[in-house]
Amino acid sequence: MAVLSLERLAASGAQEILTLGFCGSLNPEFRLASAVSVTKALAAEGTSGHYCPRQKFFRASGPLQKSVENVLKGKRLPFLRGATVSMDAPFRETPAWLRKMRGKGMDVVDMEASAVFAMARFCGLQAAALMIVSDELFSGRWANGFADPRLEERIRDYFLPFFEERNPG
Repeated sequence: MAVLSLERLAASGAQEILTLGFCGSLNPEFRLASAVSVTKALAAEGTSGHYCPRQKFFRASGPLQKSVENVLKGKRLPFLRGATVSMDAPFRETPAWLRKMRGKGMDVVDMEASAVFAMARFCGLQAAALMIVSDELFSGRWANGFADPRLEERIRDYFLPFFEERNPG
């Protein structure tokens, strides 16, 4: 669904894509309500292969990611940089899968970053992703954090600045 909408934006002349969303933590250093600037995404979903058939890893666009991180730094908002694995089958994070993804250096799991990065690369667009950890999986048990009041605060502090008018340059 994300890529379907973004294809329309790209056809309308969009040059940059910033995904703001949630992720699950695979790494104990990435705790509930942490903000994550995604550096790269491993495709474990079905869309990115239609854009880049032989590629599994996709990087965020350096200039856009740096711009996002500069906004956060300017507002003195702490964040982590990390890698995500994108998969479109929810609740399939088995202990074996978790070990495999940690072995590949994955810090978090989401559902769309790799597809968005692949589509952006194919279309010649810049793409970056900023995520907030909404649940923790690293212990092997799902710790759901969606009811945590810090998430609403993080949405306001971390996501809303990107809806403010941007100054060119």
